[in-house]
Amino acid sequence: MRFPILRGCLVLMAFWLGFASGEVGGKLAQAARRSSLPSSFLRQCGSLCRQRPVRLNRRQLQRVMNLANRRLTYHQRIALYSQMFLGTKYHYGPLGEGRRGKYDRDPTFRLDKVDCLTFLETVMAMALSKNLRQAKVLMQKLRYHNGIVKFAFRNHFAWSQWLKENQRVGAVKVITRRVGGRYVRRGYKRIDENTWKGSRWRRRWKQRVPAFRLPRSTSYRFIHMKDIHKVARNMPSVAWVGVVAPSSTNPVIVRHVGMFVWVRGRLHFRHANGKVNVTQLPIRQYVQRLRRWNRKVSRSRQMIGFIVASFHKPRFPSFGR
Repeated sequence: MRFPILRGCLVLMAFWLGFASGEVGGKLAQAARRSSLPSSFLRQCGSLCRQRPVRLNRRQLQRVMNLANRRLTYHQRIALYSQMFLGTKYHYGPLGEGRRGKYDRDPTFRLDKVDCLTFLETVMAMALSKNLRQAKVLMQKLRYHNGIVKFAFRNHFAWSQWLKENQRVGAVKVITRRVGGRYVRRGYKRIDENTWKGSRWRRRWKQRVPAFRLPRSTSYRFIHMKDIHKVARNMPSVAWVGVVAPSSTNPVIVRHVGMFVWVRGRLHFRHANGKVNVTQLPIRQYVQRLRRWNRKVSRSRQMIGFIVASFHKPRFPSFGR
C-alpha cells in the first residue's frame, strides 16, 4: 500500500471498533447463552415443552419437571416455565385463600389463568419444585408472610410487601443499583392518611390488613424507562422486574410486574398482560407502549421506570434444589 500511515490508522480503527463492539457484544452473547436452553434438552423434551402447562396432564407435566430438574439450572427452569406460559389467559386476581378464605375464596393454585404477579409466583414455585404437589406448597411461602395463608398476611403490594418479604427469605435480591449504575434515580413515596381516602383502598386494605403490614413512606431506586436500553447488557439471563408508577393518590409504587429474559440475543419483557394474556416484547417495544400509555392517562397513573431484582433459591429447607 502506498499510504502506510493511512493503512496503520485503518488497522487501529478496525481493532478499536472490534474491541469495543466485542466487549458489548460479548456481554450480550454471554447473557444470551446463559438464558438459552440446551438443544439436547429441547430435543429430549420434544413437544411437551412447547405446550402450555394447563394443556398437559399430570403425568406429562411431571415428565417435564423431572427432565428440567436433571438438566437445567434454576434460572434456566424459570426461563423454560415462563416460556411455556406464553399465551396463558390473563385474569385479575385468579388466586385467593381457597374455600375457607374469609374475603377471597379463589383457589390457592392454578395453571389455567394468571395475573402479572401470580404468573411470576407460579413460575418460581415450579422452578423450585420437584413436582406439582411441592410447587403448590411453596407457592404459599412466596405469596404469604411466613406462609400464613390468610388475606391479611398475603403479599398484596409488589414493592412494600412482596419484594421485601421475598428478599428477606432469599428468593430475590434487588439489583437495580448494580445493573443501572449511573442511570439509577431515586424516588420517595409518602404514605399518610390522605393516601387511604379512597373507599376502595380503605375498605379493601386498611380494614382487612393489620397496621404493621400496611405500606409506609419509603424511598426507592429505579431505572427510568428512557435509559433502560443503555443498561440492557448488564441484565442477568432472567430477572424480576417491577414497573414503577408512583401515584400520589394510592399506596402503590410498583403497578405492574414481569421479568426480563434474553431471547435470541435481545432483552425481552415477559409478563401477563390484561389485553393479550401472557406475552413478551423486546424491551424497546415495551417502552414505546409505556409511552403511548402515559400519553393517554393522567400523571398520577403514568409509569416511569423499572426496579430490577435477581432470582435466588429461598432459605427454606423444603425448597429442595
